[in-house]
Amino acid sequence: LSMDKCIALALEHAGRSESDVKNIRAHHDYEDGISSYEVYFSDDNYKYSYTVDANTGKITEMDKERIKGEYPSDNNAADDIGLDKAKSIALGDANLKEDQVSFTKTESDIDNGIHQYEIEFHTDKIKYDYTISASDGSILDKETDNFVQ
Repeated sequence: LSMDKCIALALEHAGRSESDVKNIRAHHDYEDGISSYEVYFSDDNYKYSYTVDANTGKITEMDKERIKGEYPSDNNAADDIGLDKAKSIALGDANLKEDQVSFTKTESDIDNGIHQYEIEFHTDKIKYDYTISASDGSILDKETDNFVQ
């Protein structure tokens, strides 16, 4: 596939159009003998990073990270959504149920003064890594990686 096609696939997966984003960059790469394109772009709130298989168009890695400085202040413990709710939010975003995954990490953390939950789980084929705001349940960061068979 062409670089432009792989960029279009990444934008489509992110639910963005070329006019919604800025700083679109891409380059060709070989990883484990597989031809792919690394695609990067951002909007006003998030930075996106994709790895797209150049032969099949399959997205093999994805990262969406909130741009620094855009986090709301959330130091009030009374607003804490709790670990169970954070797990539920991550599972809902991944369109999975708890009995379909194995959790590898569920912990509360404070990063740059922001209370958040780090949730990691996997299915037989995909690893998921989420950072959830403890104050409002927003997804601050998420990554998915395919397991190499």
